[in-house]
Amino acid sequence: MTTAREATLSAVIIARNESAHIVRCIESVMAAVASIDGCEIVLVDSCSDDRTVEIARRYPIRVIELARNQRCCAAMGRHVGIALTRGEYVLCVDGDTEIHPDWATAALAVLSARPNLGGAAGREDQIYYRNGERVGGKPDYFETGDAECVVDQFGGNAMYRRRALESVGSFNPYVRSFEEAELGARLRRAGWQLVRIPASMGNHHTQQPDSLREYRRRLSGHLFTGQGQVLRIALRQGLFWEHARKLNRVLLFWLWVAIGGATAGVAVTLSRRAPAVMWLAASGLLIVAFVIRTRSVAKPLRLMVDWALSGPPLVWGFLLAPADPRAFRLEDAVASDQRISLSMRDSAESSASTLQPIHSFGVFHGL
Repeated sequence: MTTAREATLSAVIIARNESAHIVRCIESVMAAVASIDGCEIVLVDSCSDDRTVEIARRYPIRVIELARNQRCCAAMGRHVGIALTRGEYVLCVDGDTEIHPDWATAALAVLSARPNLGGAAGREDQIYYRNGERVGGKPDYFETGDAECVVDQFGGNAMYRRRALESVGSFNPYVRSFEEAELGARLRRAGWQLVRIPASMGNHHTQQPDSLREYRRRLSGHLFTGQGQVLRIALRQGLFWEHARKLNRVLLFWLWVAIGGATAGVAVTLSRRAPAVMWLAASGLLIVAFVIRTRSVAKPLRLMVDWALSGPPLVWGFLLAPADPRAFRLEDAVASDQRISLSMRDSAESSASTLQPIHSFGVFHGL
């Protein structure tokens, strides 16, 4: 039997309260890697309050639960999953994603043929839900098109070369969001290239963007805070301006708001209304220009709401003292690590059959 240390590919699924999607996710990953000789599948759960872990344990995969005394986040889940596996390549999968059957082999072919590549991603279709009902979606969300393109970062689902991850320290487990951008910048500075290829990667089942429920989720999950964290960390990395350029719209929006506040202060203190009137007039012209450029009224309003809501958490994240990822201890982060042996495979499949039929899977490694 091949051991985990000899594995070609490690599939790391991260999840938190994904009971609605986790069956589809696990089975799609199992199908995608079934033809790959030497593979291990690990699911890392970030303190789910639903049946995600219960469902995952019915499949012959390794299930790791993070400790509840940790501030769990996607980056921590990926960091732990990568650290506890040994595949030469790592397939990162979000728990609400359905991986395309051919994606793993397509990505492996590209990465194995080009040693300068640190990672590869593909075409991802997003499917949107509201209150559990499908309400639309966006094909080719990252606008890959029909040709390979070099990118700065990925968006959750991707395949990485382990050697590339290890050369830069992998994901920062303390970054609450924006972790792909933070990692991507370090990989590129180290000389690795990231590409997105015109092969179908899968379907991402997610909440409808720009909905009040989605904004509440982002705020309660401190997802906007991560942007500020990354900016703060980037100061000592020498990568501040690279990340600031990606966040230029929200930063410029709040700079403009600050200028407006200053003109209001002048109007109150010095009884000079002209600066405030000029600011209001300029704001109106900018909004009109934005509407004309986008040929939409709704889109500028949605973007301004997004910038307005993300600004304060971004500042808070920037003010937080960054934790040193080198001090991260796996033994403190992992509460449970369930390894299912090959001898348990039949009973696991039998248990899972009451939920969904399990696809056949060649060899299970690291279980």
